[in-house]
Amino acid sequence: MFNPVNCIVMTRLSISLVIALISLSIHANAQDSGALRMVRMSYSSAESNYNAGNYEQALQEFKIVVNTVPVSVDSRRYLEMRLDAVLYIIDIYFYKHVNLSQGCEFLNLYLEDMNAIRRGEVLRAGQRLEYFSKEQEFIANYVRRCENYQKTDKEMDNFRRRFEEEF
Repeated sequence: MFNPVNCIVMTRLSISLVIALISLSIHANAQDSGALRMVRMSYSSAESNYNAGNYEQALQEFKIVVNTVPVSVDSRRYLEMRLDAVLYIIDIYFYKHVNLSQGCEFLNLYLEDMNAIRRGEVLRAGQRLEYFSKEQEFIANYVRRCENYQKTDKEMDNFRRRFEEEF
């Protein structure tokens, strides 16, 4: 049997649920926009620091971009920021503030990102071509250097271990 009181209660409950979902959605979007604003500011500041020769500060800010923006992001702008930030970090570690271990780590990250980009459709064809040519350049020039570094690093560890055992 139809009960008008139950109908009113259900209507109010439904309206309350819709309002709660809308406010939750607005709150989630506000958090996302705050994170994206932080990414834009970090990237801009990092570029300025890089151009001014403040490589240590630029590294920290580029790392914020890389750690905040996933490679699976569906925004072309933020995916480009991530990839460019990784490229800047590689440049800094290989040439400006030399740390081959970290440089090789970010080189591997870039190569992994490129594998993910091959499966996605976020970047335009011209942009993908630019990043793929950069990938080929890295494979030709840096991968062997990283492999040699890792091999030398293992040999040094063995040498240290033998030295410590003997003395």
